[in-house]
Amino acid sequence: MKKIALSILIVITATISASAQWTDNPIENTIVNNLGGSQVIPHIAYDETGNFYVGFFSNDFGNYNMRLQYYTFDGVAQWSTGGIIVSDHNQYSWLTDWDMTTDNNGNCILTFNDVRNGNADVIVYAISPSEEFLWGDDGITLSTFSEDEFVPSVTVTSSNNVIVAWARPTDSEYEIIMQKITPEGNLAWGTSGITYQSGFEGYTGARVLAVDDDNFLMGFYKETGVFPGLVRHIYVQKFDESGNAMWLTDVLVSNANGISAFNNFNIASDNDNGIILAWTDDRDSDMNIDGSVQRVLSDGTILWPANGSEVSTANNYSHQNVQILGVNSNDEVLVTWSKKNSDQNQTAIAGQKFSALGAQQWTTGGIEFIPMNSFVSGTVGGAVFDGTKAMIIYDEFVSGSYYYSNIKALAVGDAGNMIWTPTTTLMAGRTTQKVHILNSSIFNEQLIVVWEESGEDIYMQNIFIDGSMGNMPVSDDATLSDLTIDGETILDFSPNTYYYEVDIPEGQAIPYVDATANNIFASIEITQASSIPGDGIIIVTAEDGTTELTYSVHFNLITGINTTEEIQIYVYPNPVVNELYFLGLDNNVQIDIYNLMGKKVISATINKNQAIETGFLNEGIYFAIIHQGDREVISVKFIKN
Repeated sequence: MKKIALSILIVITATISASAQWTDNPIENTIVNNLGGSQVIPHIAYDETGNFYVGFFSNDFGNYNMRLQYYTFDGVAQWSTGGIIVSDHNQYSWLTDWDMTTDNNGNCILTFNDVRNGNADVIVYAISPSEEFLWGDDGITLSTFSEDEFVPSVTVTSSNNVIVAWARPTDSEYEIIMQKITPEGNLAWGTSGITYQSGFEGYTGARVLAVDDDNFLMGFYKETGVFPGLVRHIYVQKFDESGNAMWLTDVLVSNANGISAFNNFNIASDNDNGIILAWTDDRDSDMNIDGSVQRVLSDGTILWPANGSEVSTANNYSHQNVQILGVNSNDEVLVTWSKKNSDQNQTAIAGQKFSALGAQQWTTGGIEFIPMNSFVSGTVGGAVFDGTKAMIIYDEFVSGSYYYSNIKALAVGDAGNMIWTPTTTLMAGRTTQKVHILNSSIFNEQLIVVWEESGEDIYMQNIFIDGSMGNMPVSDDATLSDLTIDGETILDFSPNTYYYEVDIPEGQAIPYVDATANNIFASIEITQASSIPGDGIIIVTAEDGTTELTYSVHFNLITGINTTEEIQIYVYPNPVVNELYFLGLDNNVQIDIYNLMGKKVISATINKNQAIETGFLNEGIYFAIIHQGDREVISVKFIKN
């Protein structure tokens, strides 16, 4: 028995464009920018809606300007052809890497260096989806030091503050500078930022990662010597909202021999406010490159072996360019790398899975997904999906050339087995040079690869987790990815659980129900309860427009005295066999009946004392959603025998 409750209807609909620019032809791909001059070093970042930004340097006017384009999930450019010019300030004729992300409101945050003040200074911009320069037309200059400063790293905290960190050369050693920028564009740590360095070692290679409570982690090198003979060790420190170090000492990630001076380590979240780091070294001192991975937990502890776990212990091979795919649903870390023979003229695309304690799971040598041969160029990266699977992006040389390459993708299962048919997908097949290849994360089953082609143009291509490209197939997914009560995920939420009960003490405000669809193109209709007892009803319609699931949250009133005089509706008999009756109905009442899977099995309009035929239903539990007029909605549970 349930009480009738007045309801407020809220409709949430996807706002992403229905048109598409993606192609499934690997000879075409989508052009980001093909203006005259060099278009180079692209970066890509999704926002929380599935739209994304692509940024790059553009030399179409004789100077390396920073450009940015904004796209819908389906690859439709939202701004003018070629994107907008973020900065046209003077730039060196040679470039270094830069960084880009999105904040919690979907704005693009870019940080790079230019020479507007005579030498390379670190600059940061915030650009909205409507092309608004949120921090001024010239962004914010974070440094005006007399020496060049390069390669800043950026992250956005849980409070939507931006953290930028970079290395600064001084007369004695390098030091790391950190700066915090508020959403309004204020420098929270003064115009000079916070300097992080101690002792005689240089601090370089800063990589920042936001975690909980407005805190962030930073990986960095402590190094001595002179390039290229640097002696490097890798550390991590955690900082609070004021920029104070939270751990008594910097956590040593690795002091193994031969940590490379020619490239930086990679970082990724461990999905639990910790950090994963991957790098190369020569810990065996055998002149073969070793790939290594380490995990630092949120409290600064390390459960993995000292100096990290090697991706492979296979001798006489070099294990290069280790890329972190992510942490799967079993708390295991997946990586991929380029495995090369001792002559460096053959390469395999390899992978490894590590347990929560850092133990190798795919044998001590890892798995060669693409066997070693002379045509493979190397791995690019990838991402974990569907719990325990992973997609890997790589490139291979065009036959007869070590200059031109194609971009390909593959996917593996939990055991490291190839899961696509055919096993690989050709993503970009023109006979051109493709460099600075980067991939996005996976959003709503889609990953995007962006690259620089022949030093002149920027291209991109999407790919789905089934290996297909182009327009996304119309989805029949009507499940929820989250169901919240007053902003908190409901207890024991599961996409496959459609009925919940929540106890509400007498006198407490009516809870607010909200929901998020698994597929961004699904629509959600929420009917809020307006009294207790009462029901919140969530109807999800898939992108196909026909598949529909209903989730129901019933709020029980917890009180020792029943003071309600609301009209009551009864169903009988309960359990029912052939005919179900309702007591307390008005005439001309709409009734929808759903099974436990959320599928509507009966929809009927009946009058008082009229029965609904239930004989054809399977045995089980069902819910009747009763609409009396346009005001009252109630959910009634019954059993079919």
